[in-house]
Amino acid sequence: MAPYRGCWSLAERRHDDDHRLVSVTALLLVDLSDCGPAESRTWSSCKEASTSLSSASSTYKTCHYAANLCVHATSESQKPIVILFPHEVHLRELLASNANLPAPDTDLHKLCEDQSVKEFYLRDLQAIAKKNGFKAIEIVQGVVLSPEEWTPESGLVTAAQKVQRKAVEKKYQGANFCSSFLHYVVHDQ
Repeated sequence: MAPYRGCWSLAERRHDDDHRLVSVTALLLVDLSDCGPAESRTWSSCKEASTSLSSASSTYKTCHYAANLCVHATSESQKPIVILFPHEVHLRELLASNANLPAPDTDLHKLCEDQSVKEFYLRDLQAIAKKNGFKAIEIVQGVVLSPEEWTPESGLVTAAQKVQRKAVEKKYQGANFCSSFLHYVVHDQ
């Protein structure tokens, strides 16, 4: 069996059945496994997988230790990352029962910067993805832990607690999300 080949692609433009342009603002997983050689590949020869960032977010939100999260990928990303606000009560319960992690009374800001905590979250999210049959390209490669609660006042969620993806990405982007990516994220080797 050939390895899965694919990439995240920003689907900004799409044509309907009457060849009229329809605007789309979603990142989709593009399956390149049946597209032929790269030099002859066209957008129309590739199959768009049904996986979008919002459906991936729904699955990753089953993480017991996450209060809220946002899956992020760019067209240059090989795999997505997760920007996550920890569920503090569940995290502290975990810390109390695991000697390899920081003490349960550690400040949340320090916990979000702690390498062992980031690695725990990454492993847990990757296990969720594998359990749910995600393809390798859909499994997160890193995690950004946010110590600030996501509230409507902060603009990161709506009053109905729906994640404002663009606001979350902008907050953790800095000048350039890709360059600050290494600062925040634990990479899966």
